[in-house]
Amino acid sequence: KVKAGDYLRFTFRNIFTNELTYYKYPVKTPLSAETRVILTAENVNLKASSYHVRVDLMRGNQSLSPGAPGGCPVYVSREGESPKHQFVSFNASRLAYTWDDKQGIYYQTLPGVLIPSGDPFDPLARPVYEYAMRLEFNRIGYYDWTGRHPMENCIPEAQHDGGAGLIRAAGAFRQLGETDRALFCEQAVKRIVNAVLARKVETNENGQPGLTFYGPRQQHTILLKLICDACIYFRDVVGDKEYAEKLYEPIKLLGDYQMAQPNTPLGISEGKVYDGRILVGISNYCLTENAITGEFNREHVKTVLDLARRMSEHTILHNGWYDNGGMRGHDGYGTMNVLWGLLTARKITIATEEDDLAELFEKAIFTAFDFLDRTNSTITGYIPQWIPSRYGRWCTGDMYWMLNEMERQFGEDENIQWYRLHLCDGDISYLTKLISRYGITLSLNSANALPAYLMECEEYKKTIRNE
Repeated sequence: KVKAGDYLRFTFRNIFTNELTYYKYPVKTPLSAETRVILTAENVNLKASSYHVRVDLMRGNQSLSPGAPGGCPVYVSREGESPKHQFVSFNASRLAYTWDDKQGIYYQTLPGVLIPSGDPFDPLARPVYEYAMRLEFNRIGYYDWTGRHPMENCIPEAQHDGGAGLIRAAGAFRQLGETDRALFCEQAVKRIVNAVLARKVETNENGQPGLTFYGPRQQHTILLKLICDACIYFRDVVGDKEYAEKLYEPIKLLGDYQMAQPNTPLGISEGKVYDGRILVGISNYCLTENAITGEFNREHVKTVLDLARRMSEHTILHNGWYDNGGMRGHDGYGTMNVLWGLLTARKITIATEEDDLAELFEKAIFTAFDFLDRTNSTITGYIPQWIPSRYGRWCTGDMYWMLNEMERQFGEDENIQWYRLHLCDGDISYLTKLISRYGITLSLNSANALPAYLMECEEYKKTIRNE
């Protein structure tokens, strides 16, 4: 029963910094079934950021509902903040609601509507939060193709997709001078890398130690790429050499193991659609070896360039089509993966002065790009899925990198610029849906898209112009 002197305590947790701000609201007695409280950022003295708001009914210094407080997300925008910057910041902050410290993973999926009961940041109130989230997944009828519950799943490719997007987003936030948001993304990257390495599988073939992962090889190689990217980012951008050096050994064990695997015939892992993933993984390992040791491993270079050569010849022969075995669910995606792998492999040809191969790879790259340009991945009559990306929730950031990398290697191109501008068009209404009750969910994979939005926002473009 509410008594005179009881009050509502609002606890505003800054998601990016974990700073807490409190606000007291006196309760009028008798308390009605519904109490309306109107607050502004100025009332509470909140700076622009993303917040989790917890509400407790208090008597003195004690909560009357310690295990089941109310809660909701709030985003406080700064004056003049662009929609794309808001989109990235809010969506990045939602990762905090999916972190499970006991399992050491980010949930694969988060319901569009944040659970209004419990508190994910309080061990006492978290059980109610988790229970209510499971009820919400049941309500929206969520189904995962893996057959596992999204609160218990650690899908290999999702770790790469989300992790790669967060690395690039962190770098962009640093360029913007938004260190709090960069640090938040960097913490997420470390957690993801730790989750991946915690699930590694040790091997010893012919007396040669190595590491691999659960899942098919085409996912192993992009996880290798993720760890390579994290290593170089923390060493060169953050200056955290100690953390980077901790990754050297697993990178070598993972990379050497992948280099020793056969790459013939094409269709290396689960069909040709994924050949580009194999190539991008071992190419990144080759480049990372060079970044760490100062020289290329010639045998590894040979392995990479041989695979890239055969993939280039196949791409040119079939006018860019590279999706054997993926006529619907991966319509055009094999060609996207080819573009990804060949752009990375071509960086090696430039560094090692393999001019003839560089020319061949360039022809294959533009053949693949032309195929996507001509068809927009709809040759089987399926949903357009390249630009705007049907896969926007898990590879838009990678596609954005590819378009940028094409201009870095070959110069400015109006066609590439047009596609980059429209890459995210299909998802721009996603923010509105997230706060609706339509059952829309946020996956870990979708963090891949964050840098594409962030680097296209007005704030980032202005910063780049002024550098």
